[in-house]
Amino acid sequence: RQAFENIFQMIRSGGNILILIVASHDIFEIMKILAQDIRFASYIQDVRNYISPFNDSITPHKELRKLLKSIGFDVCHCSLREVTYSSQNMQNFLSSILAIYPFLDKLPHDQKEEFRNEFIREFMKRKFACKTIQNNQEQTNFIDLYKILIVYARKIV
Repeated sequence: RQAFENIFQMIRSGGNILILIVASHDIFEIMKILAQDIRFASYIQDVRNYISPFNDSITPHKELRKLLKSIGFDVCHCSLREVTYSSQNMQNFLSSILAIYPFLDKLPHDQKEEFRNEFIREFMKRKFACKTIQNNQEQTNFIDLYKILIVYARKIV
């Protein structure tokens, strides 16, 4: 709520916002699991800081619309969409995901590697792998499904 209130205060009357929010993703569930792991729990102080506030919501688009209206926004569009991401190299994707977690810098090197390996193992358990043949070479594509919120709103005041 506070973030949207801050945005509302920053934009001028008649100003617009267009925001994309990851509503739910497997990485949020993985963080919940790893935050309870005795090896990492002391480093992950408040797991809620790393999880979308809409992750456990059944109708996040309705919740977001209601929240924005209560702040004073005129909500022109708010939708929940299922998105797919596919990659032949899931390691690069995972490296970019892991880069956003500041607590990793506090982990000793061996524990950081252990966390990374555990995160990747949990992540890959949840992914689809599709093998294709292209130019007589077999390729494996990993498919990642997640949900995003897209909102377009304006400040009328």
